Amino acid sequence: MVGAPAPTIEAPPEVAVETDESEEDGTLDDSSTIGPDGSEGSGDAERSDGTEEASLDGSLGWNMENLQPTLLWAGLGCLVLLGGWLFGRAWRRVPAYLLTAPVFLGVLFVTFVYLDQMLPAF
Repeated sequence: MVGAPAPTIEAPPEVAVETDESEEDGTLDDSSTIGPDGSEGSGDAERSDGTEEASLDGSLGWNMENLQPTLLWAGLGCLVLLGGWLFGRAWRRVPAYLLTAPVFLGVLFVTFVYLDQMLPAF
């Protein structure tokens, strides 16, 4: 074992990579795209789920209709925390925190639901 030389490892053969002319300038040609059904065509066509890609652009921005409920629920969460802290000072701290924690977590969940609906979908 010690005196035997290690076996030689052969290099793999070179693989030729074909490049598309449209990729040389950094842009892709829409005619070379292949849809999920195997058909070639532009990306503006109807998607497999029945919606057009242009119709999805409106849903990708900020939804400011949910700003007010998000702020209201966040404010309610702050009030619950403040109430729990004051309740803990007046009574025993650990039981007061255990009683207010589920309420706060529920309010926090609803706050994040509205915040998720308000933020853009990327």
